[in-house]
Amino acid sequence: MTPEIKIRKANSADTNKIMEAIEDGRAYLAAQGVEQWQNGTGPTVKQVGGDISRGEGYVLTVAGETVGYAAVCVGEDEFYSRIYDGGWIDTYGGYAAIHRVAICGSSRGKKLSKPFFENLISVCETLKIKDVRIDTHPRNFIMQKVIANAGFEYRGMICFPLPFGERKAYQLILK
Repeated sequence: MTPEIKIRKANSADTNKIMEAIEDGRAYLAAQGVEQWQNGTGPTVKQVGGDISRGEGYVLTVAGETVGYAAVCVGEDEFYSRIYDGGWIDTYGGYAAIHRVAICGSSRGKKLSKPFFENLISVCETLKIKDVRIDTHPRNFIMQKVIANAGFEYRGMICFPLPFGERKAYQLILK
């Protein structure tokens, strides 16, 4: 029997498990030589708490156990406004950005990214969001593949104000 895979809104009781997923992700990136989330630049308890308080944090659960996290942030992201070497398809309707995607190391390799992204996109559809954006480090090849497999198209580069802050930016226009 296949265990039930779904997402739900995160709450403060999820914080420790969320941070475990983020720390596992940080270590996994470091092992690949990817600078993303290193040297204090990754998601913090404060950021996750803000996501949760705004109702933007979501946990991935498998058979009721929390194994992943992502934030679906609705509204303008100042760093997404400065895209170069490409451009966004303008939908004039606002957008949501998916940030802080992480899965616990114990669940890595279990093909959870596809249902995780399907559920995150369903959240956007429920919110009547037609334009979904996401970014990742230029050397985070695994995440780039996950993003492309979820239907996102590469749109250009953005840069966060931190060391190694350059990111590949992607967009998905929903019907």
